[in-house]
Amino acid sequence: MPRPKAGRIQTVLGAITPEAMGVTLPHEHLLIDFKVMFSEPAATSDKGRAREPVSLANLGWVRQNFNAYNPSFDMPNDGGRMAHILALIAAGHQDQLLLSHDIAYKTSLVKYGGYGYHHLLVNVVPRLRAKGVDDAGLRRLLVENPARAFARWCSRDSR
Repeated sequence: MPRPKAGRIQTVLGAITPEAMGVTLPHEHLLIDFKVMFSEPAATSDKGRAREPVSLANLGWVRQNFNAYNPSFDMPNDGGRMAHILALIAAGHQDQLLLSHDIAYKTSLVKYGGYGYHHLLVNVVPRLRAKGVDDAGLRRLLVENPARAFARWCSRDSR
């Protein structure tokens, strides 16, 4: 598949303009900053590899060492995550936030008792609205910020 032209976003249906994007929940591994969960590898041979950009050359190592979490990091629940989102919005960072979640195992699917792909839209968005995020703020989080992030990412990649 050819790369989209600068300023366009590649979707599974083809390249589109940022304005054509609707509600978007990017997979969190795409744009997440793992620094909060990072734990320095014990083996000297792994120290340099842990700081390399992910590539085909080190993808196997990354997959095997992905769960080497920082022991001081506690994974927050939805309430904790929403508190962080609201604090970031209050601090003026609303244009830098993307919402996402993961379906890593089949047990995450509704069919097997999990929250499913719609979890953020059905469970989290109404709670954010109840906590004071208005329609314009939700549109920013779910439509405008992802469109801008993906357009910037595709533009950078096409250089």
